[in-house]
Amino acid sequence: MTAYFVTFIVLAFAMTWFCHIRRNSLLTSATMILWLALAMGLFFGGTPILALGTLWVDIIAWFFFTMMWVPLLLQMDTEITHEKNGRRWKQWSTEAPEGRGPTAYEDYRDKLYGRTRKGR
Repeated sequence: MTAYFVTFIVLAFAMTWFCHIRRNSLLTSATMILWLALAMGLFFGGTPILALGTLWVDIIAWFFFTMMWVPLLLQMDTEITHEKNGRRWKQWSTEAPEGRGPTAYEDYRDKLYGRTRKGR
């Protein structure tokens, strides 16, 4: 039983690392469900999987519950970066259209830089 549990922990860490490399919504969802299953298995398991005290098992379960949100945060970082670069997910291509002007964010950044660096 412990070998299977350790295998699932290694799988969850590997999937989280893979979410960092290749951000995909389905992979993110599967990784979140795996972390949640590990946390719930420790919280509500009838038999202790690890030969530790109850407090340590609860701490590890809370760590697994916290790790459940890491793939989602990585996916959100991808979405925000994509939108910040002036791209929209509604378009088929992932690249910005040719000849586009500066975005509102770039205009704001340039104006703020001018105000703070030129002493205005």
